[in-house]
Amino acid sequence: SPDDVRLAPIVAACAETGTLALVGAPVPGPHIGILAVAGDGPRVAYGKVCLHGSEAAHFTPGEPAVIDVDGWALGLAVCRDTGCPEHAATTAALGMDGYVAGVVHADHEAEVHGERARRVAADHGVWVATAAF
Repeated sequence: SPDDVRLAPIVAACAETGTLALVGAPVPGPHIGILAVAGDGPRVAYGKVCLHGSEAAHFTPGEPAVIDVDGWALGLAVCRDTGCPEHAATTAALGMDGYVAGVVHADHEAEVHGERARRVAADHGVWVATAAF
């Protein structure tokens, strides 16, 4: 959550460098979320929309979101969101320059995320950045 003291080193690093970090975390809702962490602290930026498997038993879907970072409109996504074409379309309709996603995958799934990124880029004319674990 945004109040988690374990975020303090990230807040300090962002304050020192004047940057913003996007951090995956469970957030109030409850959602599988993204925190936007800046030098003045974290805030909830997004809650995952396309839940799957057992996630629905513990979390609620969020809403598509775009955040402004230095004049760039970034559409946010978490893992399975990238595999839901309607998510990218709804997020693009909010006006995005880029689509950024944090994903978790097994080794054999790595290419799936590349395919999804290429589809979003082609369908919506934006660049896509994926951070994977």
